Amino acid sequence: MRALVAIADTCRSMIASDRIADVTWWSTCDGEIATALGSSKINIVIHDCPLDFSVLRRWRASMPDEPLIAIRVVPGDVATLPGEPDAWATPTGFAVGIEQFLMRLAWDALPRALGVAERAYYRAALRIPRPRAATNAGSRSVLVVGLGIVNLVSVHRLVREGFIVTALDAAPDPRAWRDWREYGCTRGGGNARMFTLTEADDYHDRRLDAAPLNDQFRRSVSQGGWLVCRPTTDEEQWIRDFERVPPWRARAYNADILAFNRGSGALWEDWMLAMPELFADVGLRHDILRLYSEEDDYATNVKRHALLGSTREVLSATEVRTRFPAMSDVPDHALAGGIVVRGFTLQVHDFMAALLDDIERLGADVRFETPVTELLRDRDGCVTGAVAGDNVMRHDSYLLSPGTGLSTLSPPPALANRIHGVLGAWATVPNVNPRLRNSLKIARKGHLAEDANVTVAHNAAGEPVLMVGSGYGYIGAGREIDRAELDTIFDALVDTIATYFPRALKDMTLAGVRKTFRYCVRPWTASCLGVFEIEPSLGGVAIWTGGHNTGGFAQAPIVAEAVLAALIGARHPMHVAYAAARHDGALNPTMTARRMHDEPAIAQ
Repeated sequence: MRALVAIADTCRSMIASDRIADVTWWSTCDGEIATALGSSKINIVIHDCPLDFSVLRRWRASMPDEPLIAIRVVPGDVATLPGEPDAWATPTGFAVGIEQFLMRLAWDALPRALGVAERAYYRAALRIPRPRAATNAGSRSVLVVGLGIVNLVSVHRLVREGFIVTALDAAPDPRAWRDWREYGCTRGGGNARMFTLTEADDYHDRRLDAAPLNDQFRRSVSQGGWLVCRPTTDEEQWIRDFERVPPWRARAYNADILAFNRGSGALWEDWMLAMPELFADVGLRHDILRLYSEEDDYATNVKRHALLGSTREVLSATEVRTRFPAMSDVPDHALAGGIVVRGFTLQVHDFMAALLDDIERLGADVRFETPVTELLRDRDGCVTGAVAGDNVMRHDSYLLSPGTGLSTLSPPPALANRIHGVLGAWATVPNVNPRLRNSLKIARKGHLAEDANVTVAHNAAGEPVLMVGSGYGYIGAGREIDRAELDTIFDALVDTIATYFPRALKDMTLAGVRKTFRYCVRPWTASCLGVFEIEPSLGGVAIWTGGHNTGGFAQAPIVAEAVLAALIGARHPMHVAYAAARHDGALNPTMTARRMHDEPAIAQ
């Protein structure tokens, strides 16, 4: 995919062009543009003047089978929107098969335009296979591999839709309450999950003036980074893939993630209304209090959440302490203000148990401690079955979400080295009087535990507790964890607890807190986009999901919607947005400011 930018000097001076590396610049002369479009393999043109119909026709004739996108930038007021890239530009239709947009000029118009173009390109370029089973109403059996919360929600949706489901997981039944180290991410971590509209947002640097970019996986936790292992060749490649995402593309990815969050939020609300019995005894609490330690960060997020439509109430530091007495002891340096936002928390282990009970009641065959060791394919690469123990299991379709164990199942080449592990730490302390009533998100800029979730919950004995989760520790494809760096994460977590909940530690020794420490390993991708890959099976499709970083729970209902769409042969935006090819081949322009008579360098 290649791009050309044809913007006059008068407009170019108003755009952050020096923040985008290696974009090819041309004059706005129709003749020059026509020459470039007719002689070079260019998929995207961003321009500030009308393009003559003959130019567009010649462009299409030179590339008859590829997606072509034209974005015109014009003067005018523009609102800063944190939503979808398409919201930044107005589609104006197709001319000779060329998708066209109109965008208002702004200082960041170029990165916005690139985001719109990248999404439009892949929406047109990716061809998702339709399931063969969709043409046969009797072919509705699905083998599910992996029963973390994402697949559990999908299974629940499928059995309600009449699919015949067999579900396997290598870990023990989560209802058995075995040692936490025997379980995967959902059941192995704290008994808490949170939904807000900003879960799983992109972790690349989205500032156009950022330098260096995306270097957190190069530094250990004690050095302010996220590394808790010694990277091997595979990990080095994954880290390089993470580092090569430029800010403009990270913005586009983040907008897709937030769009899926909004869709998932509506699905969560509908589900709670339709089946309240599933949510009746799982510690459900609505509305999240977000706290900020830095004034600038607080001010930025007040604007951000207002634009996202997530704000319930904006509170000063004094108002936070008054409205939430549990926060009355927080020191001034740790509390600049708060925002009450839309969202909820629940106790995910209890929710898993409720889902499993209902899934089995609806007739699904659920088996634990049954690892799948091999996926079978025919000579054309079509999935034909799965090996579990001594059994070969053959179904019409397959749904696979094995977390960080993806590589053990011989995934399609597009998913090779795709999902790695990043651990997060948990600790549990008493919720003492005056008790916290709302769950929290705490942002501490520059702290080793920069982001923390605090979930109001009850422990197994029914006592009120706070489950605090924080920290990022990259372990790659399963490297040995550096225990000293893990201790650094735990120490940072304890510092957050001591700062925001000093009374909770009054009657609890450090050793007592340490006994509650847990960690779970989240499946991450270098793109920060989730995985949704579809390949053919003998009777339908094989669907691979996962890699949602910190947002698998939040996006689980919309993942289930995308799974159902794939099984019945329908389209869903996630099929394109989370396809592996989008990250591998994404437009990645780098800037060489060239004049119209210079030799052109077309951005790859």
